[in-house]
Amino acid sequence: FIDEIDKIANVGEGTHIGDTKIQQSLLKMVEGCEEIISDETGFNTFTINTKNILFIFAGAFVGIEEHQKGNKASSGFISSNVSTKGPQILQRVTAKNLIDYGMIPEFVGRLPVVTTLNSLDEQALVKILTEPKNAITKQYIQMFKMDGIDLSFDAEAVKAVAKKAIELKTGARGLRTILEERMLDVMYSCHFEEDIK
Repeated sequence: FIDEIDKIANVGEGTHIGDTKIQQSLLKMVEGCEEIISDETGFNTFTINTKNILFIFAGAFVGIEEHQKGNKASSGFISSNVSTKGPQILQRVTAKNLIDYGMIPEFVGRLPVVTTLNSLDEQALVKILTEPKNAITKQYIQMFKMDGIDLSFDAEAVKAVAKKAIELKTGARGLRTILEERMLDVMYSCHFEEDIK
């Protein structure tokens, strides 16, 4: 899995030779070849064959909607009454859109499937905050428990954190930061408050 692949696109004015070279260097690896890899020490090397490795690339591609203006709204049995604004337009990203965005055609040509994901909604962010075994809220509950304090999160408070992440457009990655900002004072002041148990 290679995230933030959009960061190597040639975006903006002028040519970005480094970005193009990075895309070109990935071509051979994606096609399938034998790559020599060294460990963190640099002394030991081993060969890896990439022929049977599934590469998944991801990126935010901020502003790609600007490159979709020429997309056709209908194809086959799909209605032509499809919105050309809002999140629906992102469902129709084409190889040409990626090339217009700044990816080189040779690289895009080696991506057999291009798909999009919807932004996480409030309900999904609430689940991320509360349901996983190592959810952020559960980590705080455990930290406070070590100090003899029973902490609980009100459902509305958890929703407020999720709403803030949506407002800031930080998604799941911003949840910890938002919660830390709210909990920092509580973590230190709770030791001095006599009515906290």
